[in-house]
Amino acid sequence: MKRLWVLALATSLVIGCAPPSVYRKIERTAVNAIQTELGPAESWSAKVSRDKITDLVEGDISQLSVKGKRVRPRPDLIIDEVVLEARDLNVDVKNKTLNSVKETAISAKLSPSSLALMIESMTDIREPSVTFEPDLVEVRGVYDVMGVPFRIRARGRMTVEPPRILRFTSDSVTAVGLTAPLKISKTLDMGKVYPAILLESVTISPTAVTAHGSLEPAALAKLIEDRKAAGQ
Repeated sequence: MKRLWVLALATSLVIGCAPPSVYRKIERTAVNAIQTELGPAESWSAKVSRDKITDLVEGDISQLSVKGKRVRPRPDLIIDEVVLEARDLNVDVKNKTLNSVKETAISAKLSPSSLALMIESMTDIREPSVTFEPDLVEVRGVYDVMGVPFRIRARGRMTVEPPRILRFTSDSVTAVGLTAPLKISKTLDMGKVYPAILLESVTISPTAVTAHGSLEPAALAKLIEDRKAAGQ
């Protein structure tokens, strides 16, 4: 399992300069960490809450937000936007370790072309293309029915099956221009992209499918303890 970006951030956090430099240092550290933790991107940015210097010296950080554009968690996948937030962090400044994170949130936005890449990588639908309508996804591609390949068009919904599955379920399917008595249901395992993610919901707009969730507390706690035990 990949290390979580907040852990990499905490291990390299050093506080001891003027407040503006403190904020910039935390943000630079986050950007450096997340490129390894979540994959390379066209751009990464970070923003830290403007906490009091006395709180930062004690290792208390109200909020850290990071955003990536066109992230590649795997060579064959693109996520158009990843947004991560951590709230109420406590860092052991002396030992450069993360003590706790009260709350995390993650969202991953997929454009039609990015979702098509994911469908091609994770399902048996070949040559897929995708379009969106409010609350609906349309998938076109080549699909084998009883061993015979058909070019199909399936319209349906995206839903979440906790903890890590996005599922596409067709409402209607057409093949060679005719309505087919066929249901297509395909799963996209987001745990294969980010193993610690816990999915909660998915929204569909005319331009993107966005999965919303958090980081698994048990996985986060275990990684914190493992790093402490290793003296990192």
